[in-house]
Amino acid sequence: MEYFKQGDYENAIIYLTKYLSLHDDEGAGYRTLAQCYVNLGEIEKAIETYERGIQQATKYNHPSMVEEFKQEIETLKSML
Repeated sequence: MEYFKQGDYENAIIYLTKYLSLHDDEGAGYRTLAQCYVNLGEIEKAIETYERGIQQATKYNHPSMVEEFKQEIETLKSML
C-alpha cells in the first residue's frame, strides 16, 4: 500500500475504507487502517477499526486474527 508506505495516512485511510467496503474479509486491511489512525494519533478510531476487524475475522473464521486484534486493542487502550 503505497500511501501508507509514503506516510500519507489520510489518503491511505480513504483507499483502505473503500477497499474494505468491497473486501471485508481482508484482515491485513483492518490492521493497516488501524495503524494509519494510530500514526495520526486517532487511537479511538484505531480501536473501532480493530473491533470491526474482529467482527469480520469471527464471521470468516479467523481465530488467530481475532486474538491478534484483541491484543492490539488492549495495547491501544493503555495509550488513552
